[in-house]
Amino acid sequence: MTGRPLPFRVVSGDEARRAGLALMRTRTFSYIRIELPRPVPDDGGVRLLIEKTYRDPKELFRGGDFLVFSRSLGIRRNAIVFPAGYEIVACNVPAQLVRESDGRMRVSFMHGEPDAVSAVIRARKLPR
Repeated sequence: MTGRPLPFRVVSGDEARRAGLALMRTRTFSYIRIELPRPVPDDGGVRLLIEKTYRDPKELFRGGDFLVFSRSLGIRRNAIVFPAGYEIVACNVPAQLVRESDGRMRVSFMHGEPDAVSAVIRARKLPR
């Protein structure tokens, strides 16, 4: 509620399972453990904004004249932000496109599928 960052650390799948998460693939994945400022009731929820910079060349790469983001996303609400100077020319999931005040392009979307969605977004450099 304050907007301040919450303390967090990356934990192994085994550690996440020991903490009570019922996970199918524990050994090969890492998870984020966030310290919330107060307890959450069993039937309650918390809304968080998680920012992550993707640096994996298999997920964000140049394909011809395009900058391509291609990744399976299990989180139902996502936003991908492309650098300033690009326009979105293709997106395989329903999305809302917003140009940020600094010129970056934000692609926000939701999906209602039970499993992860494979998002592919292509952006083209704008002429100068």
